[in-house]
Amino acid sequence: MWLLAFFLSLNCQALTVSVLDQKGATLFEAETRSTGATVGAITIDVLEQYEVPYTGGVYGITSMFGHGQDLEVISDTEMKAFGWCFRVDGRTPMTLANETPVPPRVGRIEWFYAYARYVSGTWSQPCLTSP
Repeated sequence: MWLLAFFLSLNCQALTVSVLDQKGATLFEAETRSTGATVGAITIDVLEQYEVPYTGGVYGITSMFGHGQDLEVISDTEMKAFGWCFRVDGRTPMTLANETPVPPRVGRIEWFYAYARYVSGTWSQPCLTSP
């Protein structure tokens, strides 16, 4: 039995799930050996395991650590929509968390508070972190 557990552990490496604030400071970080198939499933598993208060689901996070969705109107033709985005090993996919598979060798899922820009009727530049 222990031999089976050993071989299973070889295929299940540690994965870090972290949450960063607007300035890039770490609000939460934990390691998991979760085998969820998607970013969303793994994230929800970790947040619930560590009792991190959040709103959302496997599709994505709408609020965490007091930061929820927000809208900043800059002018009649420009605004910023704020919310939670994620990176997988430093790359930001353009899919929902429940649509983003986690390959076996991924080392980090990172959630960060960011914004998308709306200018003259067009949404562009999602998941920006600097003003």
